[in-house]
Amino acid sequence: MMTQRCTDSKIVNDILDKAFRRAKENANAIQGEKDKIKLAKRRELVRLETVKNIVISDINKLLIKIPKEKDLQAFYRELLDIMFGWRNIRKSIIRIRYIRIFINDLYERYKNSIKITRDPIKMSQLRKEFYGRVASFLKRNSKHFKLLFEVYKAFEN
Repeated sequence: MMTQRCTDSKIVNDILDKAFRRAKENANAIQGEKDKIKLAKRRELVRLETVKNIVISDINKLLIKIPKEKDLQAFYRELLDIMFGWRNIRKSIIRIRYIRIFINDLYERYKNSIKITRDPIKMSQLRKEFYGRVASFLKRNSKHFKLLFEVYKAFEN
């Protein structure tokens, strides 16, 4: 069971690693602000936006790779139905689309909270909360990512 969970979340972990790494790089590139509070605020907002953009971008790339049922020939449609079940594929696609909306809403909420606060420690805490919520939500839905990735791999071959 534990090995299954590790393989399920590999795709999600790759997305999160990429997002967090780029967020750190982008935040460290920001300089030139004399006011410490404004600098901290800009860095935290850039981190949030970078994570949101990369996660949503990777989700969009995955969704684009999935063939649409109406575009498939009957043979391939039946093959994918037998292998994965169209109901499961549709369910995963709907869930992944919802994740995009959820992350956008979460981003707006935390962005506004960071804009309001004047304490750099509180800003950092809010950013970490955002990271944790995004990571938790993606990991909870890793089986949907794995299924869609397997559909893509099966269709690609």
